[in-house]
Amino acid sequence: MLTQEFLDIEPNDFWQVLPHEKRLLQKKRGLSRLAYLLLFRWFEKTASYPKDIKTLPFDLIEKGIVLSKEIISHEKLFAFFGQERIINRYKQEIRAYFGFNNFDKECPLLHEFLITNIFKEKNDEALKFKLCAYLKAMKVEIPFEAILLDVIKNAKTDKEQQIFSQIERLLSDKDKNYIDDYLLTSDDFDGVCQFLRQDSSDSSKKGVANEIKRLEILNQLSVTSFGFISDINIKQRNIYKRRFYTDTPERTKRRTDISRYSLAIIFCIQRHQEAIDSLIDHLLYFIHQIKKTADKKQEKLNKEIGQRLGDLDSLYSLAEINRDFPQGIIEQVVYPSVSQETIEHIIKTRDFARQIKKKVRESVIKRYSNSYRYTIFNIINCLKFHSNNTAFLEALTLIKRYQKSKLKYYPIEAEVPIDGLISKQQQKEIYERDELNNSRVLRKNYECAIFKLLRLKLKHKEVWVSGAFKYRDPVDDLPKDFDEKREEYFALMDAPLLAKDFIDKIKDEMSKNIRQLDNGYPKNELVNIVKKKGKPWIMLTPLVKVDEPKFIQRLKEAVLAKWGVIDLLDILKEVDLRENFTDCFSTAGNREILDRETIRKRLLLCNFAIGTNAGLKRTAGASKGAVTFEELRHIKNFFLNKDDLREAINTIVNAIFRIRNPQIWRSVSTACAADSKQFGCFTKNLLTEWSPRHHSSGVMIYWHVSDQYICVYSQMKTCTSSEVASMLQGIMDQETEMEIESQYVDSHGQSELGFALSYLEQFDLLPRYKTIGNQKLYLPEDDFQIKNIKEITTRTINWELIEEQYNEMIKHGVALKLGTATAETIIRKFARSNYQHPTFKAFMELGKAVKTTFLCRYLHSVELRQQINAGLNVVENWNGANDFVYYGKSGEITSNSRDDQEISMLCLHLLQTSISYINTLLIEELLHDEYWIGLLGEDDYRALTALFYLHINPYGSFEVDLTKRLIIKLISAGAMA
Repeated sequence: MLTQEFLDIEPNDFWQVLPHEKRLLQKKRGLSRLAYLLLFRWFEKTASYPKDIKTLPFDLIEKGIVLSKEIISHEKLFAFFGQERIINRYKQEIRAYFGFNNFDKECPLLHEFLITNIFKEKNDEALKFKLCAYLKAMKVEIPFEAILLDVIKNAKTDKEQQIFSQIERLLSDKDKNYIDDYLLTSDDFDGVCQFLRQDSSDSSKKGVANEIKRLEILNQLSVTSFGFISDINIKQRNIYKRRFYTDTPERTKRRTDISRYSLAIIFCIQRHQEAIDSLIDHLLYFIHQIKKTADKKQEKLNKEIGQRLGDLDSLYSLAEINRDFPQGIIEQVVYPSVSQETIEHIIKTRDFARQIKKKVRESVIKRYSNSYRYTIFNIINCLKFHSNNTAFLEALTLIKRYQKSKLKYYPIEAEVPIDGLISKQQQKEIYERDELNNSRVLRKNYECAIFKLLRLKLKHKEVWVSGAFKYRDPVDDLPKDFDEKREEYFALMDAPLLAKDFIDKIKDEMSKNIRQLDNGYPKNELVNIVKKKGKPWIMLTPLVKVDEPKFIQRLKEAVLAKWGVIDLLDILKEVDLRENFTDCFSTAGNREILDRETIRKRLLLCNFAIGTNAGLKRTAGASKGAVTFEELRHIKNFFLNKDDLREAINTIVNAIFRIRNPQIWRSVSTACAADSKQFGCFTKNLLTEWSPRHHSSGVMIYWHVSDQYICVYSQMKTCTSSEVASMLQGIMDQETEMEIESQYVDSHGQSELGFALSYLEQFDLLPRYKTIGNQKLYLPEDDFQIKNIKEITTRTINWELIEEQYNEMIKHGVALKLGTATAETIIRKFARSNYQHPTFKAFMELGKAVKTTFLCRYLHSVELRQQINAGLNVVENWNGANDFVYYGKSGEITSNSRDDQEISMLCLHLLQTSISYINTLLIEELLHDEYWIGLLGEDDYRALTALFYLHINPYGSFEVDLTKRLIIKLISAGAMA
């Protein structure tokens, strides 16, 4: 197998014979020596042998021939490898030299290793890599890839049988009867199962009621007894879920008991987890609505008070008089400037504000009581909360105990937790004097205060919920064996074991870049430090707009002239014929009944129909009888899924990297730009939100596009969720061959926490600041000397805090890299409202240090600013192509299903990537002509793009046949009468 370790070796080092290896080659000359050395070095690096010598890099073979100083042709070398008896003897000698054994797929240790790890890795590639490492460590030859895949496939079957048998053993007779008699009975199948399959609706009373009903149905099964299922990777669980989704009552009946029960349980466990997470999302929404109502009323009150007070000069005058004439007589010093009537008006305004504030509070509580309270308690009663804060749990228990009470106040004897939960300011809103002048706690006011606190604590993971995934115990997010495998995890993060070494490296980077900016500032005419409102302000000269070279437009027109207008469906077809990406799609059923060619055609039509948003029905209708809507819907239900679509996209992306001519496209880029685009969407789901930035509702698609117009990852997010989290998650989840070392983002995609996490994950976060004027540079040392930029510097980084929390920061970095915690989870956990968390404080200090280093580079180098700007222009151009490709239904995603929404996104991603693939080939063929090569300048090479669509028809063919008529039986008005 060709590994990265082999790819990175220099040809001279590959062919160099070391002293202790010479005796192996003593009796070998010419061809035999070259072939033997090739096999020897390959096995040394990869613990395997090449399957076909002709697939090896041409330059590597050529270098070996040159160094051999023999007259040997490639053809003679290839022919020599055809002598199986000699080659097999060489392989046996080399294997013995290194102490390796032949691969035996029946080996018990191998089977045990696979059974243990088969479903724990996130995909087959990761498993294959781990298996190869295991074989190499066990000194076993790594076989050809086809054999490895066959072994993995057989192990999957064995592991599946093991899992299903374990599930069947743990199921009680009551559970089996419930599955057979209720969930899977023919009469109720379409009703109950279809109800369970539905995604959660929007946050409404009806939506919450339906989710609670689903949870109640699922709670009838002992889903908590199957904890081992969480060890199965999400991709495999999704396969089982799809099998259950696509089952009909008849197909379900034909399944064996063990298969039927297992698929039902795995589906129910996943749906149970999703239902709990959805209910918590609904809960957070309703609690936020209480705060939103209060904020709106408070804003209205403040506006009214401002109008009543009018000009604040009177208040300022009073303050100045009090300061200047502390002993003065009021009539003599006050009234000449501020009249008695004005003072009376100010006092009345204050009294009015107090009265109105009380009315506002009462109005908010009334709105809560009438609109949200019933639904919030319905959700809370379904969930089991946990926390290390016992006072908060006691508060939750108290409000649940009195939820049906008609009392205005909690009873005097009730112990109402206040200290450590309710701030002094909030206590004024929950306490009131009763008719006996006793200080009492207002029950509903207290509920509102605790619910607002619950919202914060759920986001920060200070409170977690049994059975949830998104809101699970924070201990489960972090690697549990961190202390035992500390050295291994630090090596994974490429971080030093000692915090001091880690800090010293950052200090050196900071010092170097601050000095570089400081020394270069006097000659830097594009950066100026000025005063704005009395404070230092960084002024940057805007970048000069660079127009697209005229040659690039000529190149696009030449492509159109040579190949004409190409149908988008033909582009998709051509990419598949070259790269076979449809092989990535597998059926959700037990076997494929249709022949692969038919499946292939229908998969292409489905991808086209969904990726353009034209729809399956219209695409089937336009096929002129070649395929029906029902046939396309069958393919969509059984074959199209998120995991296989991502694999297909990765196949095309990697193919683009492989086919690109470096002389035309220059070196392979390691920089990526990320940005989001809003799409309209149906509203009856949890993902669709109102966007304050775009002033419309919808969802956001976050793209990661290389600076050479290749999109390596896409994800769907809400309009208000963190772009920093999306940026980090995309880099962690992308599985293409691209190694991302730099990430361009706009202002929304960066934060100090984002800088810290990006540094731990070994890539540079490079934002384009919309407003950079008020940024400050932190210092590495207290006595750090600077001359020219002192005005924009601030305090020293708290290195002691970073040192104290170093292990915890690395632990969270490992969790993000391994996928045990999502970026969103970590970002929410360390939100600014959780500032007191020591690890968050350390992350912020690290982020400030890394951000300072970046700011120094950004201000010092106009080339870096141009590079970032150009990178973000690329992703904006990618967003522009979305409208061209996704033209159907006005570009709106017409589904409330989360899976369907993501499939639409991924099909769009697949189509645009296919355009980039074909355009790459077209441009390379065009530039093969010496005429075009002679016209290209360096600026033209930099401006080359594979994402243009002047020559593409996204709609299909249109023919007008005047001999064909619609068969319409005309009925005259008289006949109708």
